[in-house]
Amino acid sequence: MAKIKRLDSSVVTLMDTELNSLGSLASTQSITAFDNSDTDFYGDIELVVPYGLRPDVGPHSDIFIKPSVDGVNYPGSGSVIPQGALYIGTIQNLRDTNGKVLRAVLPRVSIPAGLIKFWIKNLTNTSYISSGNTLKIRPNRFQIEA
Repeated sequence: MAKIKRLDSSVVTLMDTELNSLGSLASTQSITAFDNSDTDFYGDIELVVPYGLRPDVGPHSDIFIKPSVDGVNYPGSGSVIPQGALYIGTIQNLRDTNGKVLRAVLPRVSIPAGLIKFWIKNLTNTSYISSGNTLKIRPNRFQIEA
């Protein structure tokens, strides 16, 4: 009988310095494109944001994927949600017991093949601090074993 097995690739940091001091209601995109030429179909996305001040209850951060056909041109720019971007999830109301560190994982997010960038909008009503912020992905796919 065949078994379905999950194959994880190495964890990749998508954003770090791009998130530093990201103000409330501000947005940013990854500087370097993530190369999904290996066609990992899914990824576990992790956002880590240590706050200088405890965020209010309710505010969140939205994360989008910006695919590219040629690896050069990506949809949209600036603080407006880019047309053509793929919404992948909202991180909300997740705080460490000390109230200042947000660490959240969006599991099994579908990711397109090719070169992609990530875009995040800070809607937490407080700025991210100047260091220690990361957005990472652990790409994965499934394999059928006989």
